[in-house]
Amino acid sequence: MGELFRYDQSRGNTAQAAQVAEAMVLQYPQSKDFYRYADSLNTALKNYTKAAFYSKKLSMLNNNNR
Repeated sequence: MGELFRYDQSRGNTAQAAQVAEAMVLQYPQSKDFYRYADSLNTALKNYTKAAFYSKKLSMLNNNNR
């Protein structure tokens, strides 16, 4: 899936890249990078509810790793 994510990003397909990032969050729930990608891509798409969800989850991961 990482290749698909990079492909979509390189083509400027933000919506598809966001979907892949969200799927990667499910596959790798401890990977902070995918939460960051899902947050920023959904913000760019003005999907603020989804962006807030991934931002909150990222914050929770950061707090648990202290």
